[in-house]
Amino acid sequence: MQRMWILSAGLTLLAGILLGQGAHPAPTFEAASIKPAPPFSLEKMQSGQLHVASIRGSQANFQFVSLSDVLVYAFRVKPYQISGPSWIRDGRWDIVAKLPEGASQDRVPEMVQSLLVERFKLAAHRESRENPAYELVVEKGGPKLKPSSPEDDSTASKDAASTTAPALPLGGFPGGGGNMRFGNDGRGVIAGSPNGTTRVSQAPNGGMRFEMSRMTMPALAEMLTPFADRPVIDATRLKGTYQVTLDLPFDAMMRVIQNLGGTAAVQGGFAVFPGGGLGGGFGGFAGGAGGALGAGSLGAASDPTASSIFQSVKQLGLKLQAGKAPVDTIVIDHLEKTPTEN
Repeated sequence: MQRMWILSAGLTLLAGILLGQGAHPAPTFEAASIKPAPPFSLEKMQSGQLHVASIRGSQANFQFVSLSDVLVYAFRVKPYQISGPSWIRDGRWDIVAKLPEGASQDRVPEMVQSLLVERFKLAAHRESRENPAYELVVEKGGPKLKPSSPEDDSTASKDAASTTAPALPLGGFPGGGGNMRFGNDGRGVIAGSPNGTTRVSQAPNGGMRFEMSRMTMPALAEMLTPFADRPVIDATRLKGTYQVTLDLPFDAMMRVIQNLGGTAAVQGGFAVFPGGGLGGGFGGFAGGAGGALGAGSLGAASDPTASSIFQSVKQLGLKLQAGKAPVDTIVIDHLEKTPTEN
């Protein structure tokens, strides 16, 4: 009799684990609207109207996000941890959703997962994969990094406490998780991101210079990943936050901005973009970049010895060395290109 009771209790427990949805149903939004986003506008970025993602009160608002961006946020992973069709980076969506009364903002990523299942028919699983990677390591001469000042840490803490924006990158754009404001001369400030205040200006190499007041090494590795052909993993063993100045090559920035706009032409633009030669704006990427650029014409860096992005890292007393790393991967088994109707 006792054996039967133990067996029955064990089966009940197993059923609870396997069917867990009944005892602990996945959190969902009370209501959600998903609409195709209008073309990307650098004018919006200039004026500070592009906030990427925010949660204010009971409303979650995601602007101009790809399915890739949303999957990264929903599963709390890095972009390279998503394995799925290439088109998940193409389309752009505006999502406005209402949280249930009393719901915690910390559960919004799980609510986004439920939204993807319901509206895009998402089916996915996790698995570990051994993938090529770059390790970010310290050069023999040591790092050339200045620790963040206490004032920077204090300001960053206040910014973090006052903002409700989730950590959602904008298509790999450095600092894209914060609020961006740029002037007509291409200079700008990105505030409200975990990297503190980021100042953007023209770099001597013709690209863009990012001066970040409060950067950790894992954050730097994540920032470098979109510019390489594989994930960048922090192996520096450097703790704390640092003032980091990084000069990103013009072609690398063009590639990220091209990815940001998907296959569509980018509308609007800076009157003078750092690096110049764009004929007063992007206008479909025609101009000084060598004519119109088709999708995929600027590939990721594949030769670290020849790519200036790797040279930029060396200026910090760091380097990228090739290796392999096990990567916890979200594998997309099924996903619709368009959502069901609102």
